[in-house]
Amino acid sequence: RRQRQMCIRDRYRLAGDDSRLARTLNNISTVQLEGGRAPEAEATARAARALFVAGDSKGHIEGASLSELLMCGAIRDQGRWEEAEAECKRAVTGLREVHGETDDRLADALLELARVHRDAGNSTSAIDHARRSVAAADSAVQRTNATALLEELQDGPKRVK
Repeated sequence: RRQRQMCIRDRYRLAGDDSRLARTLNNISTVQLEGGRAPEAEATARAARALFVAGDSKGHIEGASLSELLMCGAIRDQGRWEEAEAECKRAVTGLREVHGETDDRLADALLELARVHRDAGNSTSAIDHARRSVAAADSAVQRTNATALLEELQDGPKRVK
C-alpha cells in the first residue's frame, strides 16, 4: 500500500513538470540515434515533443525544437528527406524565436538541415545552409563543425583511386 501511495505521489509530481520527462526522452532519443536506432529515436523524440507542446513551461519552445532536431536526424538516417527537412525547418524557426540569430543550437539545426540537403543530392541548398550555420555559430567548436561540412560540400565528392 505504501508503494502504491508513493507511485501516485510521484505521478502527480511528474505531471506538474512534464518538461523533466520530456528532456529525459530527448536524451534517450540522442542515445538511440547515436546507436544507429533511428526508428526508435524518432518515436522517442516525437513523444518528447508532444510533452513539450502540451506543457506551458518557459522552455517548451526550445525543448520542442530540440525534439524536432532529433527527429530530423532520425528521419534523415531513414532516407525520408522531405520529412526530415520539414522537422529541421520547424527546429530552426523555434530556436531562432528563442535564441535569436546567433546561437550554437540554431547553428546545429542549420547544419543538420545542410546534411539533409546534402544527402538528398541538393548541394546548392546544402552549401547555403552550411554557410548560415557558420554565421549563426556562437562557439569555435560549432564554427569548426559547420566549416568542415561547408568545405566538404564545396570540394565535391572525393574520388577513390
